[in-house]
Amino acid sequence: MNIDLQLRKLDSTVITGIYCESQSFTTTVDGVVYDINNPIGQEVLINQNGCDSIV
Repeated sequence: MNIDLQLRKLDSTVITGIYCESQSFTTTVDGVVYDINNPIGQEVLINQNGCDSIV
């Protein structure tokens, strides 16, 4: 049995925000707009090396 492992460089991006209850916010992740009407979701992003991330 042969196992071929390829280790790829780690990519990272940090998206942070602190909002008070009375403040509005808008951010877009992979074309999906998150705001007061759509505050929760999950996106799968694939980087240029083919590695995926769930945000």
